[in-house]
Amino acid sequence: MTRGKILLQPLEDISARKVSFKKRSQGLLKKIEELSILCNVDVCAIMISPFDDDQTFWPSSHLGIQKVMERFRDLPESEQEKNMFDTIKYNREILHKLKEQCRRQELRNKEKDIYHQINKHLNEESFIEENSPDIDEIIFIAQRKLKELEMKRNSLKDVI
Repeated sequence: MTRGKILLQPLEDISARKVSFKKRSQGLLKKIEELSILCNVDVCAIMISPFDDDQTFWPSSHLGIQKVMERFRDLPESEQEKNMFDTIKYNREILHKLKEQCRRQELRNKEKDIYHQINKHLNEESFIEENSPDIDEIIFIAQRKLKELEMKRNSLKDVI
């Protein structure tokens, strides 16, 4: 049986949040250790509990953490920042992607609306009002669809 997806947002219940933090932090430390051993990479982690004054370090020796931090500090600043990801940068990227999705959806919706207008009034003598603000877009979409139909017809002629 597979686990269901959970909504990634802060847990409202404090005791559930504490339990989740404890379990997930233990799992994270296990993954960090596995990554270090299996891939032979230097890794360090510092976790500070929001529920008490407890701090967790991996590796547990401060010398191991110091070694990784010194290697990091020895890198040029551009290399240090290359793979850093802060919440502001993350939120900007998410916002940019959502804006782009909205823009594409608006275009699809507008095109569907124009198709609907065309289909609704196709048999009427004057289906586009002369002062319609969308007349240029309707003409553009109609021309594009006409070209698509001509290409389909030509490809069918080539098959026959």
